[in-house]
Amino acid sequence: MMQPLATTALAALMVLAASTQTPAEAPPEFADCKLGDVTGAGMTISSYACGPERGNIQLVADEALPGFVEVTSGPDGESKTVRVRAFKKEPGEPIDAVLPAVRAASPGPHSAECTFEPLDAEDTAEPKRYVFAPTGDSKAAWAAAQDSGGEIDPPCGDLGEQFVGDLYFQELPGDPSTVVFVNAGSEIQIFDPTSLKSIKAK
Repeated sequence: MMQPLATTALAALMVLAASTQTPAEAPPEFADCKLGDVTGAGMTISSYACGPERGNIQLVADEALPGFVEVTSGPDGESKTVRVRAFKKEPGEPIDAVLPAVRAASPGPHSAECTFEPLDAEDTAEPKRYVFAPTGDSKAAWAAAQDSGGEIDPPCGDLGEQFVGDLYFQELPGDPSTVVFVNAGSEIQIFDPTSLKSIKAK
């Protein structure tokens, strides 16, 4: 089971959520950045865009993914990190309906056996959040590695449980035909995950 959201990271996300209402309340990390809505791939999300002094970091829509990618650029070039990725299903289907697509998009040593598990038994967020987690023997080996600090490859690939970082799946608010993967990292992010919704949502 993935560890609960770190208290510091969760607190930071709460500050960011508040800042979407009043830009003046932006956390110190983004005091000189511009807050706005990023729209694309059928979704919208609130995020900061920062200048050269912070690596020109910004969130951009990627229609081909589809989803949102965090982009930074500087003297050493450009880097990209997938922060949100969408997977399609029929509106009445459970979230498990996207598992074949997730397994294909996240190759790992045991991705074929990985499945969705609740993020945490005490997680009360809506919509419900899930992690892409190992099962059986690979689950036991992963738990042992987490406890001992052993070095093994994440069993479910890049979209699955990691040693560090908050990664989860949920149904996209406002669109029951879409499940989104969210990579909220392990520190405060430039985007507010709670603001993510379908452009069709009111």
